[in-house]
Amino acid sequence: MRTTPLILTKEEYKLLTDQYESVTTPVFNKQKLFQELKDAKIVGPQSMPLNVVSSNSDVLIWNINKNQTFSISIIAEDSPEHGTNKIRVTDPIVVALLGYPVGAMTEWEMKDGINKFKVISVGQGRVDDASRWT
Repeated sequence: MRTTPLILTKEEYKLLTDQYESVTTPVFNKQKLFQELKDAKIVGPQSMPLNVVSSNSDVLIWNINKNQTFSISIIAEDSPEHGTNKIRVTDPIVVALLGYPVGAMTEWEMKDGINKFKVISVGQGRVDDASRWT
């Protein structure tokens, strides 16, 4: 399904590696992470393309299985922020999408089974900055 490698920062690569090594990660997701991580491109935070899902991104996602579109704001694991649509970087949906550009599709095993997701748009920066969406 994927044609280009994931683009990740060192911190995101480590987070995904930790997920791969976790005993609670489903086998389907472990196999997917193994394939994804071996080809991943590691970049510095300043070199992260604006159209790639990364830490602190605002992301519009389509769950193809459920025909639902939803948005999330990715926040750090230790962030004191909370609220509607703010999702920690270690949440399964974020782990499933990290490193993917706009237009990419992926499958990920969630609590309700394997779901197929498409990245519709990615925004970087403050919510009130209209130029953040790509």
